Amino acid sequence: MSGPEDGKKPPGVNEPSARYGDAVFQSMFLSEPHASPVTPREVARILGEAGLSYVLVGGHVVGSYSGKPRATLDVDVIASDPKAAAQAIQKAYPGLQQDEKPVRIRLHFKGQEAVDIIRPRSEKIFQEALASRVEVDLRGQKAYIPDLETMMGLKFASMASPYRSRADRYLDASDFIRIYKAHAEADHAKLSRLAETVYPGGGKDLLDTLGRIDRDEPISV
Repeated sequence: MSGPEDGKKPPGVNEPSARYGDAVFQSMFLSEPHASPVTPREVARILGEAGLSYVLVGGHVVGSYSGKPRATLDVDVIASDPKAAAQAIQKAYPGLQQDEKPVRIRLHFKGQEAVDIIRPRSEKIFQEALASRVEVDLRGQKAYIPDLETMMGLKFASMASPYRSRADRYLDASDFIRIYKAHAEADHAKLSRLAETVYPGGGKDLLDTLGRIDRDEPISV
């Protein structure tokens, strides 16, 4: 597994890196009235100092690609060593309570979701995210997010998940559409390959979904 120094940088590294990082900060600002003190910047700092490979995902990162940051309550991160990541974050924030599940380790702050640490071995698409991360600047703090296509692949996986509520899957679909419409350069072949790791036939379904978006037709979730 690659270490924290191995992340690729977005094309035109300096300006996009700062712009993507600023979008994460805008999401943090929108979330601040309801969120825990553990921010994406803090998670990046803690895991970086611990020498752990990670990639920030979820609502805070969506705005980096959609251009429309939105509020979200928790920080989602895929970590190469989830237990070590949880220990490092809890050491920095001793008040967090831990809830362990097969797919993730969830840390709570005052009964509210604060950090979801996702186990990469639970889904192939999570492993892809760790392998395809890019470096961004969170106002002086180096951090890692998925590349464009992998972020879309993660959203496609969430849209298809039978374990998410319909309301959450509609939100995932909205994120997916906004990201796609903001990035005509998205590599369709790579997207199809990533979607095929979600379920057999996922590649064709994703390309069909892109066609529906292009024609401004409803999509299935």
